[in-house]
Amino acid sequence: MSHNLLRSVELDRRGRGDRGTVPLIFQENWEPSPSAPLLEPTAPAYPELPPPSYDECYFGSSNIKDQGDTQYTFGSTQYVPRYPTYNM
Repeated sequence: MSHNLLRSVELDRRGRGDRGTVPLIFQENWEPSPSAPLLEPTAPAYPELPPPSYDECYFGSSNIKDQGDTQYTFGSTQYVPRYPTYNM
């Protein structure tokens, strides 16, 4: 039993000036995809706020040194949480 698996295919290259490639998808007229309509804002924009300052936590700092830390552990072992605040 034998099969001949070769087949000739004629390619349509209308509108193509280049040679040697076959486009996977050829679309003459491209249009943007539809999207949701633009909505008007339902609330006013944020007011102009001054830049934030960062204040320490009410409870102050904590020592974050672990039992496994040695003399070779470097950096501050005091942790002070800071939170943004706005002075208006």
